[in-house]
Amino acid sequence: MKPSMQSTWTFVCLSFFAMAAAPAFVSGAAPLFATQAAQEQPAEARYVRVKDAGAKLLNLADKDADPLSKAAAGTVLQVHGESAGFLEVSSPAGVEVWIYGEYAKESKDSGMLEITANSVRMRPQPSAGEKSYALRQTLTKGDRVRFVARHDAKKAMAEDWIKIVSPTSAHAWVAAGDTLALAAGEDGKVLFAAAERELAAQAAVVALPKTESAAKPAAKADVKAQPAAATSGDALGNAEKLMQAALASEKPDFTAAKAAYKKELEAHPTGPAAENARKRLEEIAAREEIAAMRAEGHAKTEAQKEELEKKAAELREASLSQDPLWGRFQKRGWLEQDGDRYVIRWANKLTAEVVCSQKRYDLARFVGYEIGVTGITTRSAGASGQPEKVDLSRIEVLSGAGTKR
Repeated sequence: MKPSMQSTWTFVCLSFFAMAAAPAFVSGAAPLFATQAAQEQPAEARYVRVKDAGAKLLNLADKDADPLSKAAAGTVLQVHGESAGFLEVSSPAGVEVWIYGEYAKESKDSGMLEITANSVRMRPQPSAGEKSYALRQTLTKGDRVRFVARHDAKKAMAEDWIKIVSPTSAHAWVAAGDTLALAAGEDGKVLFAAAERELAAQAAVVALPKTESAAKPAAKADVKAQPAAATSGDALGNAEKLMQAALASEKPDFTAAKAAYKKELEAHPTGPAAENARKRLEEIAAREEIAAMRAEGHAKTEAQKEELEKKAAELREASLSQDPLWGRFQKRGWLEQDGDRYVIRWANKLTAEVVCSQKRYDLARFVGYEIGVTGITTRSAGASGQPEKVDLSRIEVLSGAGTKR
């Protein structure tokens, strides 16, 4: 056999055995291959039109959820998902949401604000409480958004909640019964883009009110000197500042950050803010334990060394919650079967119970794999230790089967 033919035959054989050795998942394909194929062949975008009575755009797939805006009759919406009779959509007009003023500044263009931080949450109410459930999408430093109103113009802008119009990339929920399919021959993508341009041109310009306190934005030094000011509006944001300050120190002292996270948990024991606070407290506990073990004798015994390595591994996993990769998923971790339910575990902690009501995925086939998921939160984490429950709409396999974490 010629060398070139032999190389080709070897490649074909290796490829065949590699595919044969892969575990079977949905439709007989390995989840890694299925995920890659899904990324290479994205589903065609779907569009609907709002019925004559108009439709409320909500922050959650629930009839009792907070209304963000009302879509006018005939508005074309892009559909991103569906759950329990509701469509996850984006609107060419965006939606009205609240952000904390500390993370925005006036733009050079009248009536516009510029976002000054990354991962800024958009909320349905001027509050960071558990009832003000934030949208999954966030704003990024440099984004420009249209100003609508101040919650309390007597406060400095950095201490107030600001109502804005979100970018059109923000998702909301609408009752499927309030929409209808586009007529034959209508191009939803073209209609959406045209409406986006028209609405942007027609948008009313609202100037920011110039109060005495608003005219003198607080300097960064003042904010650091008076962290309690941010606490009144965004306690979790204040705790994050204290955490970052401790991490930047040569000799980290997490006392203030720990107290701030505990205070946030006491005020709001459930919801997304509580979950973030719990994760940070777990990280602080691991960091303090590692520091204590090193101070006691730099791990004199083999048992101490093993325990130190275990804690360091837990800390690495906990720290990944701050990694950019986490922005892609609602939850991430190793899937386990716990009796008749499926749970996600990360850093030795049970972080979520997951279901797939649409029967799109057979969860049993993903047990033992590290996955990233998105979906609808059907139950918040409870004070009794009950994890958040997520109805999955998408699974991405991140690494192959291994020992359960």
